[in-house]
Amino acid sequence: MLKTNFLGFFVKYIFKAKTRQGLLLMAMAGLMLSSFSLLVVQSALKGLQNNRLNRAKGVSGHYTITVDPGKTHQEQLISWLDNNSKRFTKEIEIEGLLRNQGHIVPVIIHGVSPDHYLPEFLPKKILKQEILFSSFLAHKLHAYLDDQIQFISPSHTDTFFGDLPRHKSVLIKKYINTNEPDIDEFHAWTHIRNTQSILRKKVFNRVRVYDPLSLQEIKELEKTNVTIKSWEELNSTLVYALAMENNVTLFLFMTTVILVVLTIASGLSIFYSRIKQDFASFWILGMSLDKIKKMSSINITIITISSLFIGNLLALGFLMLLKKYSPAVMPKMFVDRSLPILISFDSFVFSLIIPAVVTIIFSYLSNSRFFGKKEDFLQLIRSVGR
Repeated sequence: MLKTNFLGFFVKYIFKAKTRQGLLLMAMAGLMLSSFSLLVVQSALKGLQNNRLNRAKGVSGHYTITVDPGKTHQEQLISWLDNNSKRFTKEIEIEGLLRNQGHIVPVIIHGVSPDHYLPEFLPKKILKQEILFSSFLAHKLHAYLDDQIQFISPSHTDTFFGDLPRHKSVLIKKYINTNEPDIDEFHAWTHIRNTQSILRKKVFNRVRVYDPLSLQEIKELEKTNVTIKSWEELNSTLVYALAMENNVTLFLFMTTVILVVLTIASGLSIFYSRIKQDFASFWILGMSLDKIKKMSSINITIITISSLFIGNLLALGFLMLLKKYSPAVMPKMFVDRSLPILISFDSFVFSLIIPAVVTIIFSYLSNSRFFGKKEDFLQLIRSVGR
């Protein structure tokens, strides 16, 4: 009952008193806005990053398995993937050149077997004499649809003709777009028979798995004497950059929260100075100084968490609307024209717990400074009678 009355005293004085504390109200509004902004920015940023990762893994796979061409463990590997219903591609990856008349560009060509899973960016059927790449790569090559070009592999030569590099003529039937600029610029796909004709062997050297694998499954695959690496391991620089982006965003918003908290501390100092006679009245009526200090901290904590929780609820409602009705605000050149939203539990925790902890710490320090000495209350009571 005492806690409820004390909380009611705080709330009424902040919102209803004639001398209500405007600075404290502004600080509470700042807390709501900071938690609202932190949750919205984190959800939008994680949505963009999640789309980026999903697109990359949709092209390169969750895992890339390197195998030795022609070895017997290839059969064990393919059998294990088939038995465990994993989506995978079997391919030959070769670095080489594309030549169209006098124009030559470097390329990494993927000879993909159509007998297994094909990623979504590729057509359901790949013709044997067909090559697939982006319009950007075609522009660099000065090639157009139905043009016949050559794929040249300098690492595979015919010694009978004086170490001439092997080549294969292929046709451009359609363009594809992976929405990954670094891949669209240097990668092309064709039927595995075309790359096998370069090697002069019916083998493969890459297997890309398009499903996540558990640690136990990875250990089972490694028993087949293959080298398996996750997308994160092969793109550690990008993963580090995305993590750094998250950390910088959190740091910037936390500095904003600290500025708001400093305003709260200032507002509490002024607020306490205005109601110090009321605190003295509680002390005269028998409440101990430690009890007053504890109750003040609890009430400020309740008000702080309530402000942050309201900000999070408003942000959650805004994000749900944005997720459902997000307009296309970006130009056509961007892959994500509308803001993708990914609401995660950790974002909610960061936007609620961290500002609350920082605010409570500063509020406690402000309380300790105000309720530090009994002599202050004695001097106040003596001054009232003069």
